[in-house]
Amino acid sequence: EWPLRPGEDFLDWALQVLTAHAHDKSVLEIEFRGEEGTGIGPTLEFYSLVAAELQRKELGIWVCDDEETPAESDGVDLGQGLKPRGYYVKSGSYGLFPAPYPQDSPKLTKICSLFHLLGMFVGKSLQDQRLVDLPLSLPFFKMLCRGIV
Repeated sequence: EWPLRPGEDFLDWALQVLTAHAHDKSVLEIEFRGEEGTGIGPTLEFYSLVAAELQRKELGIWVCDDEETPAESDGVDLGQGLKPRGYYVKSGSYGLFPAPYPQDSPKLTKICSLFHLLGMFVGKSLQDQRLVDLPLSLPFFKMLCRGIV
């Protein structure tokens, strides 16, 4: 079943959906439980929600620039409604770059699974020709493309 909206296990559900459709060449189509409609609207909302969830500060996967601007003092909205200041990583003008972790960190397994989800998410969005609001930094993007950008 599809969850109604993002919650604690939304990224786990998104991982299950993307894993199930990873080898499928057809365009992904999402339907949320309890809501009418399928097709492009809910599917674009799914992509938008996953992109926003991957930018949550509490995940700890991105280097964080915490400089606050007056326009964001009340909160920020990345597609899920207004969230309190500090809910999302502020990538600044450089974009999102992975946070460094020591090889023996207890968080490493979870961090690796989130980057695995990120890879499947970006891959499926490229395959389906969907634009996602995920401001990856140029150095990170170059690493992903093995220097060919």
